[in-house]
Amino acid sequence: MPRTTQLHCLHLTAATLLIAEGEDARTVADRHGHAQVSLTLGTYTHVRPDMQRRAAERLERILFAK
Repeated sequence: MPRTTQLHCLHLTAATLLIAEGEDARTVADRHGHAQVSLTLGTYTHVRPDMQRRAAERLERILFAK
């Protein structure tokens, strides 16, 4: 695998992990040198299964909280 591909994967992973841990998107975009948050979120982050699960749990708490 070419070195540039490996570095790109690290870049993607770093953005995804920061978002998954609750870092705000503007900060992640700034750290990656992106002027547009949409670039960071659309290109450099991925939704992991645990993120989907947490979102579903939050929505459940919002809708069915007693």
